[in-house]
Amino acid sequence: MNEMDDFGAGPGPDEWRDGPERFEPTRAQYEAATEWLVRLRETEQSTNRAFEEWKAKDPAHEFAFAEAEAMFAASARPSQDAAQHYHRHWRPLWRPYWRQVRRQRMWRYAGLAIAASLVLFLALPMFAALRYLGADAATGAGETRVLRLADGSRVTLNSASAIDLDLTPTHRHVRLIGGEAYFEVAKDPAHPFTVDAGNAAVRVLGTRFNIRMDGDQSVVSVTEGRVRTAAARRPDGAIVLTAGQEALVSARGVQRRAMNAFVASAWRRHEIAFQQAPLRAVVDELDRYRRAPIYIANQALVNHRVTGIFATDDPEEAVRILKENLGFESVTLPTGQTFLY
Repeated sequence: MNEMDDFGAGPGPDEWRDGPERFEPTRAQYEAATEWLVRLRETEQSTNRAFEEWKAKDPAHEFAFAEAEAMFAASARPSQDAAQHYHRHWRPLWRPYWRQVRRQRMWRYAGLAIAASLVLFLALPMFAALRYLGADAATGAGETRVLRLADGSRVTLNSASAIDLDLTPTHRHVRLIGGEAYFEVAKDPAHPFTVDAGNAAVRVLGTRFNIRMDGDQSVVSVTEGRVRTAAARRPDGAIVLTAGQEALVSARGVQRRAMNAFVASAWRRHEIAFQQAPLRAVVDELDRYRRAPIYIANQALVNHRVTGIFATDDPEEAVRILKENLGFESVTLPTGQTFLY
């Protein structure tokens, strides 16, 4: 395609407006569309028989492929032009079924379209701050920050994290809005230190522990002392963690498990460590340290196991090492998004 405004053959913009009533691509269809887009561009072919057969199997395939092309088209432009292109061409197509996506909470299914809309925000240097608007303290991609609290406690924020602080002479409470934080809590038996982190509710007197938020679940890891941990909506199921233990907390409850102290503390050494972790989890972690996300276009790669240590100050080097060891290829757009295939 010579012009990025041209979304390719097939139905025009007005025909796509019918949205979810006619086409409801699944997550697998979106990911397959992305894989086709990368393959076609790498080989510089406009069509091939297998691709045409795939499109013909389901109208949703062509719809998903059009979305992938729209995302690439917008991403390849300078930021201001990309924003204008998004508002003029992409937003009207997405609006009819955006309401349904929100209602069904299918954020991951809509990943490609969301990536297209994020092009608008990539032009804004305050994107990280906007994400955590109203937080008392926040960090951007690749940044860590140490907070010294009035009670003598110390909180270290990991990359892309945010926190609200509510400390008074009578109570000590903080809310981890997103990301990860390490807490070194000053002892004060008269005033417990409490933390809310998504589905997790933590209560301590004086100890050291880590909380990491991952989507709708959180991991609480204890390095010193005792930490009372519960699911926010199921306080009766609270458990007490001791040094060397951690818990996975979700809406369903709390699950105690042994802690890998080396992996859990790696980020405080400016490293990320993995032990037989699936590539999808590795990519999610690398995204914390990049200004633009990584997408796995080839689903055969998703569950490849990874063991290794990478420096957080050079996530691109981590991608290069993974490519060498796992044998995949990658393409990076001008705006920084990287696709693995």
